[in-house]
Amino acid sequence: TTAFTLIIEHNGEVLLVNQGPREQEGDPQGFTLCRKCYRWLVGDNARDEHLSTPRKKGDCPRHAIEGDLERALWLTHTIRSDLAVFAVALPDDIEPEPFYTTLLHTLLRALMVAFNLDEREVGGFLAPTAEAGRVFYRLVLYETTAGGNGVLAALNEAGRMQMLLDRARELLHDHDPAGGCERACYECLLSFYNQRVHDLLDRTLVLPWLQALGQVTVTPLQDDNAAFTALFAQCQSDLELNVLQAIRDRSLPLPDQAQVTLRDKEGTPVASADFYYERGRIVVFVDGSPHYLDYVQSADERKRRQLKALGYRVVVIEAAAIEKGLNELADRVK
Repeated sequence: TTAFTLIIEHNGEVLLVNQGPREQEGDPQGFTLCRKCYRWLVGDNARDEHLSTPRKKGDCPRHAIEGDLERALWLTHTIRSDLAVFAVALPDDIEPEPFYTTLLHTLLRALMVAFNLDEREVGGFLAPTAEAGRVFYRLVLYETTAGGNGVLAALNEAGRMQMLLDRARELLHDHDPAGGCERACYECLLSFYNQRVHDLLDRTLVLPWLQALGQVTVTPLQDDNAAFTALFAQCQSDLELNVLQAIRDRSLPLPDQAQVTLRDKEGTPVASADFYYERGRIVVFVDGSPHYLDYVQSADERKRRQLKALGYRVVVIEAAAIEKGLNELADRVK
């Protein structure tokens, strides 16, 4: 029986949106910007004090009036990191929002405990879904630092998911002789960072679901035919085709891209990689006989030193030593 579905996405894109200060009642109203002096106006009285009127002078150095304000602005920020997306069917006779909100924060706090993470290293949110069945939300967990620390990507490894679920049960006072708290407390689910949803958190909704899971076995389901076909079509030599096939035959992760132009910090092209792994920033060069020429070798060495200085990890697979190059690649991507 499938208890839930887990999707691991490497180098996924997360759009973070700040809708403004929380209102006592109703939705946030966004931020206000003065287009005269480009100052953000935060606080109940900030706008009134900033604006000039026929009767008073405001504190805007350029004498802004009402028409100079841009209201209801949202601030956005995009990060790229590993994502873990959980699709969990809603148990019978339970309201979706309290259940999924509690499960989300249970998993987040269990991650911190199980893998010794700081509260600021992982985040999460609920993503509404219109799919058939009884899944009303997807739980999206993401690492907040660029590139991440690999914790989420490792959840499909043997024992890692079970460790996470075991810690989750412990957090929710499973087997607590005193019975645990009534709904949620600062020893289990509550924290400063999730205070906006304190009224939704209820461990009694999620603990029975976790207990019913028992021992969990993670079964990978991955169809890489489409990805392989796309990469195969981009190969520019028989040697590249052979290397790509060898990568697949060894059951190594497929590259994310082929024929990628790599640039320096100013956007100037440095080199074209035959294959590229976004996770780990691994650049793969497949060198055939033209690369044995002295002047080509000199140019290759210069470009690859520059890439290493930019933080890329370079793997060279030579026609005369394919197995050696593949072994090095295996060490990098596993």
